[in-house]
Amino acid sequence: MLRHIKTLSAIAIFVGGLSGAASAATFAVGSAVSDPTVHGGAHDHAVWLPFFERISGTPLFQNADGSDFDFLPGAQFVINDDGSATLSGQIASQVNAGFGFDIFVNFDPLAGPGTGGPKQELRSCAYNGVCADVDTATFTYMSLRDGVFIGEGAFAGLDFSVSERPDNNVFPLQIGDGANNKNLEFGASSWFFLTILDSCSSNFCGSAASFNRLVGDFNLNLIETPLPAGLLLFLTGAAGLGAARRRRA
Repeated sequence: MLRHIKTLSAIAIFVGGLSGAASAATFAVGSAVSDPTVHGGAHDHAVWLPFFERISGTPLFQNADGSDFDFLPGAQFVINDDGSATLSGQIASQVNAGFGFDIFVNFDPLAGPGTGGPKQELRSCAYNGVCADVDTATFTYMSLRDGVFIGEGAFAGLDFSVSERPDNNVFPLQIGDGANNKNLEFGASSWFFLTILDSCSSNFCGSAASFNRLVGDFNLNLIETPLPAGLLLFLTGAAGLGAARRRRA
């Protein structure tokens, strides 16, 4: 479990995302690094928060890497049997790991790419078979339901809620090979808005509030992780016990 959950809203959102849904697949979460063969940038991040380059008083200010955050080990993207999903973990600044957030974000299944998707931010040659063969028809999509960023370390007290950008499923979360928009690995990407929570108590709350809109990106590599052997044995045993009970009934 992550180190701190500081607000009741964070608890409510996180528990709401987990309740009543069995896990169908669990992925470790990493940063999507630009592949120059298919992407024109030089990016290396899981979460992009550009406004931190413009907030003074931190080592992120006016730093070329001040927008870039990576997940610490243990972060997960869990897809449930009902098609919903939860992204959870702790991110830290690439400039100074003492600046970070605990993240809990819930997603709901979506039938298609939205009115604007899929987002195709790789070179055009990646989609026409010239330098790669990214097939957006194989992507799956999810709408961002709700979530929170809870400040950690030097950002303690700097708390945000998360919403989809733009709203109304214009560009929903996309998942698939090349869907992270940085390389050809299996991954995911989406844009989002951040809104300062009323519980915000950091010295940086006022500076963040001065921006008209706080925006960010997820650019994720996803690596499926198997169930731990002990849990798999427990589930197998529980299933066998249930079958035995049904035979005796």
